[in-house]
Amino acid sequence: MITVAGDDPTRDRRGVGSRLVIGVTGHRDIAVDDERLQTTVLRELERLQRAAPGQRAVVLSCLAEGADRLVARLAIDHLAAELVAILPMPPRDFRRDFRDAASRREFDALLDAASRRVTIDDRTPGAGGSDEEGRARRYALAGAWLVERSGVLVAIWDGKPARGIGGTAQIVRWMISGTIPHRYSPRTRGDGPPAQRAPGRVVHIDPATCQVAYLGGGPG
Repeated sequence: MITVAGDDPTRDRRGVGSRLVIGVTGHRDIAVDDERLQTTVLRELERLQRAAPGQRAVVLSCLAEGADRLVARLAIDHLAAELVAILPMPPRDFRRDFRDAASRREFDALLDAASRRVTIDDRTPGAGGSDEEGRARRYALAGAWLVERSGVLVAIWDGKPARGIGGTAQIVRWMISGTIPHRYSPRTRGDGPPAQRAPGRVVHIDPATCQVAYLGGGPG
């Protein structure tokens, strides 16, 4: 179901869990060039890093337009973070979701900068339906993979409910509750009870107001 290039991003080369693993989710249509938003995101990333002295930051990002790329770029540039790309589908298919050639070049540059790559390959019998439904399911699967491995989630979204599967609000809910529906969890696919993990922390940043809220616990 999942193809992975590289080892477990939550562990260092000795196999010890000594990394600050930051997942990212959020809207695609945010104003990524807004200096106030950039400053807010960077401040929160630096806050997380200060709370984890001696731990190298690792960012898990799907590299979609908007929030995914903003956090990835800031973390690489200012925290010297390692980037792990969590792709909901192979790159050639994923590029269809991007608005123009400049966006595709940005995606390619970040993908080249990633030290590791995880690609979702959904082969569940009867999965999807229409192409749109299948793509949405892949985003949900990628979000579940990210939630299961992140120590903290940075979510840049307006706080409104998700409009479909794989939406930001859904990913945030999984992180805070520690519960991922069985059919999406990378560890337990198919019918059955939901997969459980320890409830996680979320740094919620409203892209319009730049207000910050800590959900499921403090920032560190």
